[in-house]
Amino acid sequence: MSPTPPLPYANPVVLFNAIIHPNIKVIDRFGAYSNLINVSGANVETIGENAFLNCSALETADFPNAKTIGQGAFGRCESLTSVNFPLVETIGRGAFTNCAFTDASFPSAKEIGNQAFDGCVALKTLELPQVTSIGDWAFVRCSDNLESITLGVTPPTLGLNVFSDGGANNNLAANITFNIPVGSRDAYENIPAWATIFATAKAICEVGFYDLTVNAGSGGTVSGGGTFDFSCGESVTVTITATPDDGFRFLRWERDGVRVSRDAEYTFTLTEDITLKAVFTNRPPINAGWLLINQRKKQIEEEEEE
Repeated sequence: MSPTPPLPYANPVVLFNAIIHPNIKVIDRFGAYSNLINVSGANVETIGENAFLNCSALETADFPNAKTIGQGAFGRCESLTSVNFPLVETIGRGAFTNCAFTDASFPSAKEIGNQAFDGCVALKTLELPQVTSIGDWAFVRCSDNLESITLGVTPPTLGLNVFSDGGANNNLAANITFNIPVGSRDAYENIPAWATIFATAKAICEVGFYDLTVNAGSGGTVSGGGTFDFSCGESVTVTITATPDDGFRFLRWERDGVRVSRDAEYTFTLTEDITLKAVFTNRPPINAGWLLINQRKKQIEEEEEE
């Protein structure tokens, strides 16, 4: 009888992927497998301390329902370039130390632990729109390449030396553009720690969106409305189109009953939320020559009656 072949993860030469069983919601410790390439767990909610510590070949981590990433969970995963944690709320101390991803988004994260991204020297863009607290040294040794951080309306509390090189330089935000919602800058700058960071940052970019609603009166259809993002004072150019039904023709675009354009294809710069209405008619266009003839005819008839 032939011996049972070894499992792939028992052989450090054989690379393997791991899909966590759907019944597992908590990973306490997976193991420091140097040959693990990809890991995913559709129903995992908690990734415990040091769960994948030293999985040096790990490239992707996909946990769409995880809420908590424990201390050191992906520490020293030096090949980790892709992460998907859309629902995670807590990122523990040193959770991603020395990871290799360049772009990361944690749209639900609220708490960022101390040294959470320590040594992520490749990190360029980071989205934390719901974050409420950022721990000590959270982005230590990240500042050389970190270009963009997106934050929310409410300024998160800051720990010590969040943007540090690990030495004497403790505020290295000169390369970073901070993206914050329109109208929130004063709230940040009223907090001394944030005011200091913003004073040395590359740029403070207020971002938001405009809603353009286009409606059609009877006799036609319209297109081109929607939600349009803007940032850093950039203008937003849009084009809307009115198309008349058979037997109708386009008259004008109106805003609050006031004409804004007679062009069926109307291009303009969007600077606020607006609603426009396309007006159509089934009347034939007025011909100036025909109008003059009829006016003269009416004049002659009136003269003959006299």
